[in-house]
Amino acid sequence: MKWSIDEGKTWYDFSPTKKERAPINLFVNAGVGRDLIHQSDWEALKDVLETGYDPPFPMILISRAHELADQGLWRHAFIEGVTALELAIQTFYRERARSDKVFQESLKSFWELPLRTQLLTIVLAAQNFGDPSSEDIRSALRAIEIRNNLVHEGFDKDESDEKCLRALLRVAGALNSGPGLRLPPMPSGNSLS
Repeated sequence: MKWSIDEGKTWYDFSPTKKERAPINLFVNAGVGRDLIHQSDWEALKDVLETGYDPPFPMILISRAHELADQGLWRHAFIEGVTALELAIQTFYRERARSDKVFQESLKSFWELPLRTQLLTIVLAAQNFGDPSSEDIRSALRAIEIRNNLVHEGFDKDESDEKCLRALLRVAGALNSGPGLRLPPMPSGNSLS
């Protein structure tokens, strides 16, 4: 490994001579801590992996949308996030109606409802599926509009839209059975250009 102090005219071997400990400054937003993985989560993760758990496809898409958002690829993140929500809603109902033909037949008209109406129907009717906050639900509904505007109207993301996307991912995650996701926002200072 080499380094230069004169814009690449002269190069020197990189070989540190003294072992020094540099201070590490860590800045954590207090709200982020609740989304970080804790010791008990690692223990629960070990138990889940030992059972052979395979995450459902909507959970994979939620993780991917989170990753895209952290990379600043907002248009793609909204598309993946809303797709994850659509699949999570389908999975939510299909798991519950799987063995009952009458339930399956009755749900056919439900699939024709707008996505926002489907989400609101589940949230208002379902009990104990993660209890997303009213603010998260409103933001998730707004995220669906944002995605539609991005895709169909060619609009660009507004700075306040990040909150809506994060809420959408939390709500979609709450619809899935199995272990939940932790989706802390990643500080942009952790990226390489």
